[in-house]
Amino acid sequence: AGDYAINLGGVNDKSAVLIDNATLDSALSNNTMAVSFWQNTTAIGNTSSFWIHSPSAGSNERGFQGHVPWGNGTIYFDQSGCCGGGQRLTVGGKVVVNEWQHFVFQRDADGNQQIWVNGEKAAEALGTAEALEAFTKITIGAEGNSLNNSMAGRIDEFAVWNRMLTAEEIGTLSGGSATTEILNPGDFDGDGLSDADEYASQASDPTKADSDGDGLDDAYELAIGTQQLVADTDSDGILDGAEVSAGTDPSDSDSDDDGYSDGDEIKTGTNPLDANSTPPNLIAYFNFERSSGSSVNDLSAWGNDATVVRPDQTTIVSGGTGPSPATSADFQGGYLNIPGVSMSKVISGEGSYTLAAWIKPSDLGGNKFLFGQSSQGIHNGIRNGGFLHQAHWGADTNGATNLNDYDASANDGWVHAAWVYDGPNDIGKMYLDGVEDYSGDKRAPNGSGNLIVGGSNGGGDNFRGLVDEVAVWDIAAPADVIAALAAGTSPLDISTTPSTFDVTSFSYNVGTGDLDISWTSDSGKSYGLEYSLDLKTWVDLEVTVEADAEAATYNLPGDQNPLVGQSDVFLRVYEK
Repeated sequence: AGDYAINLGGVNDKSAVLIDNATLDSALSNNTMAVSFWQNTTAIGNTSSFWIHSPSAGSNERGFQGHVPWGNGTIYFDQSGCCGGGQRLTVGGKVVVNEWQHFVFQRDADGNQQIWVNGEKAAEALGTAEALEAFTKITIGAEGNSLNNSMAGRIDEFAVWNRMLTAEEIGTLSGGSATTEILNPGDFDGDGLSDADEYASQASDPTKADSDGDGLDDAYELAIGTQQLVADTDSDGILDGAEVSAGTDPSDSDSDDDGYSDGDEIKTGTNPLDANSTPPNLIAYFNFERSSGSSVNDLSAWGNDATVVRPDQTTIVSGGTGPSPATSADFQGGYLNIPGVSMSKVISGEGSYTLAAWIKPSDLGGNKFLFGQSSQGIHNGIRNGGFLHQAHWGADTNGATNLNDYDASANDGWVHAAWVYDGPNDIGKMYLDGVEDYSGDKRAPNGSGNLIVGGSNGGGDNFRGLVDEVAVWDIAAPADVIAALAAGTSPLDISTTPSTFDVTSFSYNVGTGDLDISWTSDSGKSYGLEYSLDLKTWVDLEVTVEADAEAATYNLPGDQNPLVGQSDVFLRVYEK
């Protein structure tokens, strides 16, 4: 094994080589290490050929050591203490006196432990080795700090590795080649990056071609700028490899810059590469029709299922209202936690919300909040003796109507309530049965966390009574959407996409029945009008208005107006 070796004398004469400050940090970080050397044993005794110290390991700082051999001729390989099944590997009958032999002791990050003698694997334990513990120094030829049990003979080509040696590499060494023969830059994991570069950068695992398991080789990740040790570089909920396959940018959580993460777009079925394809604004909808136990299914495209907190105080009962009248939820001290509906954008002032539900309160006294956050923030519901209330932890307002005085008999005590907040413009609104009950200045709430239903500030001040058709949007819905909900339309059947044209004026003469309506238009386009008495059924007026400018107007004389005498009438314009 070369021209020179170190002669360590006889058994237990305390001859040894000490290497201080040997922290072996990279091996510790990899939880992988190998020791290789040549040894010519001149006498069998209770000996240690090497001892790598770990003060926390116990058994005289036994971090990584080999009795090669002990007095009974058995080789003992200990690591991270002694002498349990996850610490010790043994093999007997392998040491030959007065003969040069090659030895390798190694373990990998998965806990596989091996002993190699003369290029052959002599012993192995799979997946049981305890994790490596911090190292401080190396003793070659004897045991730990005491230098007891020093070996008899010579040692050569002693090397410590921060990786496992391959069978081919061990064969090269045991065949007589110098250690430097396998020090040349290699690529153990075949990922296109040299082991030396991977060790130096600490940005990837040289034993794994795909260090983070995201479906991309480390070399490819280095080339495109993603992180080799982070499976989801941009934290959008999609693994880097899946993003490359889908054509999205694994370094940009919003590839098309439409304000929605790629993960949310894929989850809701929209195109993360098309800025005009965005997820629906309806981000949660619960009608309690097929709910049971401790969870409630979200019927929106987002899949923001709710967890029932205090399920003994939040039960599903027969009888509801609106488009899902079979069942409703009876809130009597419990609430729904919706972890998928974050309130962070609303808190920052850039986001908006619309929170709507059918409610049949059983208690109008005190604070009975229906919508809140897991920590402080919004608390919207009933307050101050029976008023609808919108509160942003300091920006608190009542609606105009006291529910104690409100006649809800037409719907068996059920009323439709909605709370709307336009974040960018700091305007809050409340609606009672589709009619605006409050509108005014509002500021963004404080607090943190996600939306809850049935209480506020982590689940206190709980709403009491029946609840049905809970719907949540991440926009400030216009009045016509709220009116449609109050008229019994399902949230799934309502579009909140803004119209490409706006009604600019509307007048109605109660005496004559004459009706005039104007709207923005595109020259050359044709428009029609429909009316509804309940926002469910729409009847076409069967007229065509040809627009020759940026505004169009239609006049309906009273003697031709089928709406005369109706108490509630809704009109809409559509492009033909």
